[in-house]
Amino acid sequence: MSLYVAGIDVGGEKKGYHICLLRDRRVEVLAHSRSASESILILSNHLKHRKASLKCLAIDGPARARRFQESIRRPEAELASRGYRMLYTPREAPATDHWMQRSATIHGLARKAFPGCSVLETYPTAISDRLFGLDVQVPISILQGKEKRKFHGDYIDSILCAMAAHYHCLQQSEELANTGRDARHHVDLTLPQFPLTRATLAFLIEGKRVLLGLKKKGFGKGYWNGFGGKIEAGETPVGAAVREIQEECGLKASNLRPAGRLFFHFDDDPRRIEGFLFRSYDFSGHPVETPEMRPRWFSIRELPFDKMWEDDRFWLPHVLQGKEVYATFRFAQKKMVDYSLEIRPGPGHPAAKD
Repeated sequence: MSLYVAGIDVGGEKKGYHICLLRDRRVEVLAHSRSASESILILSNHLKHRKASLKCLAIDGPARARRFQESIRRPEAELASRGYRMLYTPREAPATDHWMQRSATIHGLARKAFPGCSVLETYPTAISDRLFGLDVQVPISILQGKEKRKFHGDYIDSILCAMAAHYHCLQQSEELANTGRDARHHVDLTLPQFPLTRATLAFLIEGKRVLLGLKKKGFGKGYWNGFGGKIEAGETPVGAAVREIQEECGLKASNLRPAGRLFFHFDDDPRRIEGFLFRSYDFSGHPVETPEMRPRWFSIRELPFDKMWEDDRFWLPHVLQGKEVYATFRFAQKKMVDYSLEIRPGPGHPAAKD
């Protein structure tokens, strides 16, 4: 039986409501309305046509337009502590046309229109930082028209809201609960969640050559790679990188320079990998073989890509040129399926000119 969930991005009076209905992980409806009741009617009519019920609805906005504690709401405080810029739910109710009042209205209508449906609050900006682990199908034809392009950001936010609802139904979500009196008037803020492994990957560069290690066992056995591994509890990425370099090839590295970040998703592993990239030109000692790696110097111009992970050829040359890369790779049966790549000038590296 198909799983139907929805997401609604809430704006002010001029922007209105942007709606996404997901059937399993496929976008089936994108709609826009400036009326809360009309938005609910759009969802109700489609579900009636499909002879389906709505399992979960996630809304980008609070269930009430004001908070009931003296301090800010706990979910908002938690997101702020993670570095997000928040529009806090106020202590006093805002004007009737304020977007939070419109959010509260559609929360109330949704609870009446869809009994048995979980109605949640979510935050698309935080969901977007977890996209490398999420999948959804969006038919390109559903984006036809000038208005779709005009409000493309709002439609994307509605899709992200729907994804939060989907993963909530799969019990793969993080719930940021309200406390005190707010717990009686607001709903929890929900974000998708999945197992995450944070790791480092560092490259030691000397002139026109780079030190790589042949992995002798475990994950990536038989591949040449940089040096790195899992970030342990209490470690910083830099501290973990220094430790892994010494453990895997015996060198003591210093002045590690950030070189970007990589995200990996393997179809046979629920974990996602977040990799912190580093370069080092300052290290001491001599490379030694360890139970984990067999080190060897390579010319930067002649890297052994035929014996490296498939993705390396697309981003590693840029790192070795002093640039920063931010990329996401998906693998199925150790074969790369697709990827995204962003290249930025590194510190002191001039921007490329056409």
